[in-house]
Amino acid sequence: MHTIKSNYRDNYIDYLRLITIVAVVILHTVLTYSGIANWHYIEEQEMSDLSKLISALVVTFINGYSMGFLFLIAAYYTAKSYAKKGKKEYITGRLYRLGLPVLLFVLFIYPLTMYLLYIAGEKKVPKDNFLLYLKEYITTGQFLDSSGPLWFAFALLIFSIIYAMIGKKREVSAKHLPNTSIIILTIILVGTVSYLVRLVFPIGFEFLNMPLSNFAQHIASFIIGIKAYQYGWFNQVRYKVAKRWLIGSIVIGIISWLALIVLGGVIEHGDYILKGKLNWQSYVYAVWESFISFGMSVGLIGFFREKFNTESRLMVILSKNSFSVYVWHTLVLVAVSLLMRDLVIYPLVKMMLVAGTTLSLCFLLSHYVFRALPMLKKIM
Repeated sequence: MHTIKSNYRDNYIDYLRLITIVAVVILHTVLTYSGIANWHYIEEQEMSDLSKLISALVVTFINGYSMGFLFLIAAYYTAKSYAKKGKKEYITGRLYRLGLPVLLFVLFIYPLTMYLLYIAGEKKVPKDNFLLYLKEYITTGQFLDSSGPLWFAFALLIFSIIYAMIGKKREVSAKHLPNTSIIILTIILVGTVSYLVRLVFPIGFEFLNMPLSNFAQHIASFIIGIKAYQYGWFNQVRYKVAKRWLIGSIVIGIISWLALIVLGGVIEHGDYILKGKLNWQSYVYAVWESFISFGMSVGLIGFFREKFNTESRLMVILSKNSFSVYVWHTLVLVAVSLLMRDLVIYPLVKMMLVAGTTLSLCFLLSHYVFRALPMLKKIM
């Protein structure tokens, strides 16, 4: 891939957002064939114990770091944007760039996805006519819980407006990056708060489709992202330190997850004991998620800033389309899964095939269709 050094220091952040969104699409593909957690279409598959273990690890690991990391990156750009605009202009921009995609998903993409599943015989909808179904879907309030993956954009909109109301414009003023001890204490603190929250809102509980069980981590990530811009923290993450965090998060994360599965009784009793019970397993799991989220964040930021802060035509194009892919991937993934439902191959191979096909179609449709429309390009 041809690359040139760029003076635009944030290229690596755009690339990180890109690969994280790709990871989210892979996560939802694995859910389609493993049924580990809720998804719009789940295809029953005969899976070996090894396939189930690998699927559970992929889902848990990606889920552990991806959304918190997206909130971190989004907050970084939030602070950057707010510093350049007035409060009114900033809030208007957020309503436009975040609110409209949420409405697009809720009022068009989600009902179209459900109707596609109805046509394929996988779902029941109350009306045979799509427009009649859409009318009932809206008038009965079903749309309130139908933001799908766009719950992230809705939550980010709320966070951004709150920040605009209470925040102050600040120029970048370098402060030392918190040391390893502070980062570890933050991991434990956020994990502890997440555990306490889950005693009230266990994993799986949602309000307006937002997973409140994870919001301690997401709010912390958003606040840290704001501070990261204001204090120039991203540029202070040294490559050697980042590399240790990245390798440590992956290696220690996998080993400790396997230990928790085996020693914590998950195999015998199921994963419900991790979801918010008054037990040590739920606490360890909450801290584990916090470790994966912040450890991967530190590692990826420093690693990519050192190795991938370049400008590539292909990567720039893919990055510009990443949010559009995030918005549309639910519909595309369900369509591809339905087209391949009669294909009988090894489950892990099918996951990779469907994920690759979905991602390819999403980027092609985004670049040549969705973002080719001026109205959609402005909000994606």
